[in-house]
Amino acid sequence: MNNALKYRLIACDLDGTLLKDDKTVNAYTLKQIQRFIAAGGKFCICTGRMLPSVEKIARDLHVTGLATSYAGALVSDLQTGKILYENSLTAKEAAEIAATVERDGVHLQYYTGSVYYANRNDESLKKYEKSCRVNAVPVLNRPLSAQILERGEKVNKLLMIIEDPARHEELLQKYRAIFGERFWVTRSTSRYIEILSKSCNKGTALVFMANYYGVPVEQTIAAGDQLNDEEMLTAAGLGLCVKNGNEELKKRVPVFNATNNDDAVGKIIAQYVFGEQSEEKDE
Repeated sequence: MNNALKYRLIACDLDGTLLKDDKTVNAYTLKQIQRFIAAGGKFCICTGRMLPSVEKIARDLHVTGLATSYAGALVSDLQTGKILYENSLTAKEAAEIAATVERDGVHLQYYTGSVYYANRNDESLKKYEKSCRVNAVPVLNRPLSAQILERGEKVNKLLMIIEDPARHEELLQKYRAIFGERFWVTRSTSRYIEILSKSCNKGTALVFMANYYGVPVEQTIAAGDQLNDEEMLTAAGLGLCVKNGNEELKKRVPVFNATNNDDAVGKIIAQYVFGEQSEEKDE
């Protein structure tokens, strides 16, 4: 690794940060990522997506090494497939959460390893499958809570898809009130609510990856856009929320004045790693 780089590791969120709204990445940003890697830097995907989805995107980006999936529940080596760190819910915990969500009659998914299960086979699921490029296993004949308990599976995370903004906000606050002291309840997009292990977050994952590579945390950059990125942004030596990010988050962390659709990550690399100024400035 090139010790001369001011920032030697970048932890980067995918949706709304690296990926444009159409789920592609511009050539400029791809070039800057490869330039950073060629200079000896470590570019680490750090996302709420499931591991198989991360692996597909990493191949597209020609990125190898460590990656975080399930918003910090897993850290894996993309080259070997080895899980290096895991922080998941027990079956009992996950079943308890699922049972509460099921009573609210909303779309629910749970993830274990490389598989995820959904309680509905609806348009929301179709959109989700298209976005993550991995198909769910619909479970329509019994509650997911019952399946979790019966199988005794560790659960990486539970995710609710709630399309109506008012209902989304109502349930986010409800689940925070019920589960917030025991579990991590967060919003990963305007449609998704996620519940994970209390000590699970992208910030912990970033620190693990930095230690694994022998990089001081002060020499890390993190880029994100949503509330589930906050711990990562505050843990990094330099944490930046892209311009299109969550308004609540932007009040608490530095903001980089470019959006995911306008090469934010590429410009962050050019400016902070290679010292190339552009018109975009920090707010």
